[in-house]
Amino acid sequence: MCAGKYWIAFGVGVTAGAIIALLYAPQAGEATRGQIKKAVDDTGHCIEDASTYIKDSAEKFTSKAEDVLRSTRGSVNDLVDSVVQQASGVVQTASKLV
Repeated sequence: MCAGKYWIAFGVGVTAGAIIALLYAPQAGEATRGQIKKAVDDTGHCIEDASTYIKDSAEKFTSKAEDVLRSTRGSVNDLVDSVVQQASGVVQTASKLV
C-alpha cells in the first residue's frame, strides 16, 4: 500500500474511532458535539494533507515523465539521423559499384 493511501486509511480510522468513543462517553451532549466537531475538523485537515500529497506526487511524476520523453525523443532523433547517414553512405557505395 502506498504512503498516501496508508495515511488516508489511517485518518479515516482514527476519525471513526474518535467519533464512536465520543458517542459512548459519559458526558454532556454539548461537550460531545464539540468533540465531534473537532474530529470532523481534524478529518478535513487530514483530507487536505492527503490531497496536497497526491497533488505533489502527481506533479513530480509528470515532471519526470516529461524529462524521460524529452531524452527519449532526443535519442530517437539521433538514431534516425545516424540511420539516414548510414543509408546514404550505402546508397553512394552502391551507386559507385553500379
